[in-house]
Amino acid sequence: MNKIKKRIFLAIAAILVLIAIVVLFLIHTYLFIGTTSKKCKIGIIDYDLSQTYDNVILINESAASSKEKTHGDDIIQFAKEYAPNVEIYYYNALSDDGKIHSENIVSALKWMKDNNIKYVNISLSSARYNSQLDEWIRNNKDINIYSSYSNLEQSADYPSMYDNVI
Repeated sequence: MNKIKKRIFLAIAAILVLIAIVVLFLIHTYLFIGTTSKKCKIGIIDYDLSQTYDNVILINESAASSKEKTHGDDIIQFAKEYAPNVEIYYYNALSDDGKIHSENIVSALKWMKDNNIKYVNISLSSARYNSQLDEWIRNNKDINIYSSYSNLEQSADYPSMYDNVI
């Protein structure tokens, strides 16, 4: 009898967790993406893409120059799948010298702000602190910046370690 009660309890708990996940998804969809006809604009700052995409605005012409699929391609596909009603603006932060400089990221953020893009994903990280980028982020709290840490444990990753970066 105890095993049956335990199984019933686990089944009810699993159903409640599933319901909670569905409710959270619906709340997220309603609040973040919205139900109005006005599209939400998101910005992505990364490096090369392997192709161009429908409904993705390339801010700089060199964005689609890679011969192989890139991280930026994955981010765009993820955004299109899980947030199909967003307008995506893509900035390639790679310089002509093949490196990514903080000045490029600041330029991209300025462009995003000037064009009323409130949600920006920076898919890049560095172990080096940059005061110019940190100051720009601290002084522009009206933009939601999302950035992840690298896959290394206990690493110092910027811009994700700056205040006001989610």
